Amino acid sequence: MQAEEETSTPHEARSRFDHRTGKRVLIYDTSFWQTHVAERRRLGQSVHAYCTAQGLALSTFRRWAQRLEGRESVPHERGATNVAFLEVPIGSSRHQPAGDCALEVTLGSGVCMKLAGPTALQVLEMVLACVKRAAQS
Repeated sequence: MQAEEETSTPHEARSRFDHRTGKRVLIYDTSFWQTHVAERRRLGQSVHAYCTAQGLALSTFRRWAQRLEGRESVPHERGATNVAFLEVPIGSSRHQPAGDCALEVTLGSGVCMKLAGPTALQVLEMVLACVKRAAQS
């Protein structure tokens, strides 16, 4: 069981016991992590250097940074998402895959696209061509 106790710190930290290790773990609120993410950016330090200097767990800092960045880029209202589609022509592929081909693309906004078969190969070829064109310009 996880017993939680309220503690008084400047950033509203809670503490609990980790049932796996038996150690007390501090849990900070969102404002604590927003402050640290902004401060690290302001200082221009790497995540590793900042976490070492501040005594923060690297994995926890990264998880919170991703969570906060995701919150900024994902609309708060349902149905307010702008979606763009890539036209994928259906037809025979120039290259036939040696076996089953599967492709999974996950975007930073949390959108995940899974494709299988010849269509996956066609989409991959198109995406790589777009990336190559973008890199050349």
